[in-house]
Amino acid sequence: MGNKNSIPPVVRLKYKKNDLIIKQGDYGISIYTVISGKVAITIETDSREISLATLGPGEIFGEMIFLDKSTTPRSASARALMDTELEAWHPKRLTKEYAKMPPMLKYVTDHSVGRLLLMNKKISALNTKRKKVVEDEPRQSQRKFFRMEVNLDCFYRPVTEGKKVEVRGRIVNISKGGMNMLISFMNSREFSHAPGDMVTVTASLAADREFVVNARIMSVDKTHSPAKLAVRLAFIRLSEEAQKQLGFFLMK
Repeated sequence: MGNKNSIPPVVRLKYKKNDLIIKQGDYGISIYTVISGKVAITIETDSREISLATLGPGEIFGEMIFLDKSTTPRSASARALMDTELEAWHPKRLTKEYAKMPPMLKYVTDHSVGRLLLMNKKISALNTKRKKVVEDEPRQSQRKFFRMEVNLDCFYRPVTEGKKVEVRGRIVNISKGGMNMLISFMNSREFSHAPGDMVTVTASLAADREFVVNARIMSVDKTHSPAKLAVRLAFIRLSEEAQKQLGFFLMK
């Protein structure tokens, strides 16, 4: 019968491509070092698999069991991305080395580990948080808004031109910060449709008044139909009246 205080030896383990090494939610105490190959670290939430990291030789996973000093279930899964060799350590091996550390170094380590654990929890919460949002305005703004799918006829023209060059489009979704339009390919021959160009768009959100806004073209993309183009627009300084009209429309 072995000594209960003895430290289990380091074990070499080999996994084939796609073999599951750790399953999220299972219990386990081993800490792993990648000797060769690659390992994917993922979490599953709402039946979706979210990738957290890809680890290669020299990197460690499963260490939260030691750092957290608990026997909680594994918080993530690990899978071999190719034929992979690992070293598996028992946490007692680290505990022994940890006990040899000077008190001041232990104090600093404990505080650093505490911050790391808190950061990991916050990152996990952000990765699993799901909101149906679509990016709005220029990408640099990092603002997001709910979009409403619509099917509204509209007219638009360059902001510097009069109605003599006005062309037809169809708004397919709209938000507080912008809209997407489908247009005829022929429209692009009437005037420039380059990203950065500014246009005035006129539509009817309500039966008794026109909705008129200036917008910047953010992108122009091909669609499944060679005769149609998809145009993404960001609003420019909505007037108070336009803001009210759009606000009421989006509340429907």
